[in-house]
Amino acid sequence: MVRRTWRTFQIRVFIYLFGEIVPQFISTVVIFSSVLIISQLIRLTELLVAIGLSFENIVLPIVFVAVPFLSLTIPMAFMFAVMLAFSRMSADGEVVALLASGYSLRKALLPLMIIATVLVGGGLAISTQLEAWGRREFLSFTYRKTQTEFDNIIRSKIQPGVFVDNFLGFVLHAEEVSNDKKEYKKLILSPQKRSGKFDGFTLSAPEGKIEGSVETGQLILTLKNGFGYSSKGESYRSFRFETMKIDLLRLFRDQIFGGDTLSNDYQSLPIFELRDYIKEQRKSAGTETPEFRKANYLFHKRFAAPFGTIVFFLFGLVFGISEQRRPKGTAYASCISVIIISYLLTVGFKWLAENGHMAAILASWGPHLLLLPFGIFMVYQRNRLPISEPVWAWRNLGFHRKQRQFRQ
Repeated sequence: MVRRTWRTFQIRVFIYLFGEIVPQFISTVVIFSSVLIISQLIRLTELLVAIGLSFENIVLPIVFVAVPFLSLTIPMAFMFAVMLAFSRMSADGEVVALLASGYSLRKALLPLMIIATVLVGGGLAISTQLEAWGRREFLSFTYRKTQTEFDNIIRSKIQPGVFVDNFLGFVLHAEEVSNDKKEYKKLILSPQKRSGKFDGFTLSAPEGKIEGSVETGQLILTLKNGFGYSSKGESYRSFRFETMKIDLLRLFRDQIFGGDTLSNDYQSLPIFELRDYIKEQRKSAGTETPEFRKANYLFHKRFAAPFGTIVFFLFGLVFGISEQRRPKGTAYASCISVIIISYLLTVGFKWLAENGHMAAILASWGPHLLLLPFGIFMVYQRNRLPISEPVWAWRNLGFHRKQRQFRQ
């Protein structure tokens, strides 16, 4: 009878912890995803300016940008959810009541580990499949919208003698335009953004022609027998050319996605296709090329990243159980410190792997391997010490106690 009652008590505690943590987890994921989306607003703003504002153009890019980050936001969100749940329980005296009833902190790890395991499984699915899907769909969505916008410019905006100020980031003017609007006479082309390497840059040619399309992946503007002029600061430069080909699509992609997007297309590959890509790179170019190292690190990182959930929640559990005398906000600051340390370790190990100083598999798991012992030790300390005792106090460390006993 006592054993059945104790088992019922444990089940109720599990359900109670589940009800406390899951709502906090969902709200924290939403908050972290919103912060990450805000950090990408510059790129999204440039995209929306290029393709126009609509419900589809606003919502879909946000989804495609947020999904690849979920494998990173889930571990952080779960740590904060555990910390918030146990902070509230600690403030209400519920943690003391559980400990007094014989429900130790070590037993509380079981329901938390079950939730963490489910989240690791979901994180693996996201990192191995949906991460590449989000990036691939974002690129595909942008290409489709660019094609539509370009066709609209060709059909309606390009007119003889009219300046078009949003021609894929350029200002275009032509005195004569063919019926299909692909060939031009007395053409002037200048970048819309007058900054950086395009400061004061202008091209003029008696004739020009657009070949290809955004859909096919090539959009070439060919100028013949033209004249170029550029200025930057107080320096001026002019030149003549017989034929000049401008890859408009590449310039537009660089503007929206960054300069290394086209060369790093392996990031859009699902996990098995990425594995095949790495094998091909090993056979064709060897293992010393930067692209192989980056792709190999990405492959292992997609498996390692979700397991940060198990590492992080250990810290959240300890930070959440605090004594009343501790200043408010310490738990939040401690969780943020763990995230910053993890980020710095990840960046450092990534640099080592991509520069050939460390094996990719070790670099991808390195931050977890370094942080996990600290998390386990803190849980061990919190389980054996009274709540009023700090975990890292010198007097509470095991080796210090043994040393003191030896001296006595």
